[in-house]
Amino acid sequence: MVLTAHFIDSSWNLRKKIISFVLVDGHKGDDIRKSLEKLLIEWGIERVCTITVDNASSNDTCLAYMKRSLTNRGCTHARSQYLHMRCVAHIVNLVVQDGLKIMCHPVNRIRHAIKFVRAFPTRLDVFKKCVQLSKVASKGLINIDVATRWNSTFVMLDNVEKFERAFEQYALHDPNYKTELGKTGPEPKPDALDQRGPPTQSDWVYVREFKQFLQHFYDLTNKVSGTKYVTANTFLEEIAD
Repeated sequence: MVLTAHFIDSSWNLRKKIISFVLVDGHKGDDIRKSLEKLLIEWGIERVCTITVDNASSNDTCLAYMKRSLTNRGCTHARSQYLHMRCVAHIVNLVVQDGLKIMCHPVNRIRHAIKFVRAFPTRLDVFKKCVQLSKVASKGLINIDVATRWNSTFVMLDNVEKFERAFEQYALHDPNYKTELGKTGPEPKPDALDQRGPPTQSDWVYVREFKQFLQHFYDLTNKVSGTKYVTANTFLEEIAD
């Protein structure tokens, strides 16, 4: 568990310090609570305005105890009524992840294509040659996303769309490309769309439009994740937009 302190110093500057990085006994609320309370006592922190956590149920249990404990010690404002702050970046992540589950088929086909090309150095070398043959105007190369971090999915889509012609060229050089991707993904249920196979032309059109939609959430995540300025007074309007 990482404990980060945000505070205003004597010169009225907003500061951020990681004050501890500890191994907790488990992910249960009581385990987190014990570690958190111990650290606050060790650091002599006696004034706590808010504690920001993500939306795990174990954090609800932890914060319910901390509200009582800090209130009894006179360490909080308004009897801890506003102590529990939910991480806005995590809320945005949950919103977008729900959307990605519904609109996942083109994204999954492109993700599988990237994984296929990056699986072996020989494939990647062939792909690099296809990039040159296709005259792709990009100095970077395709990257894979982290499934639990939607903003990495946006970065992946923002980058990979430039390589559409290179993937089409690659299909001409590697006969296993279409065959293997045709086996990737779950068997489609009756009347359901098939997620398997290489990206289609309509997938690339879809991704370009979907990426513009995700851009708003990406910008929002960056804004509410800032550490050198106050964010709590801005995210309500940002989320509403």
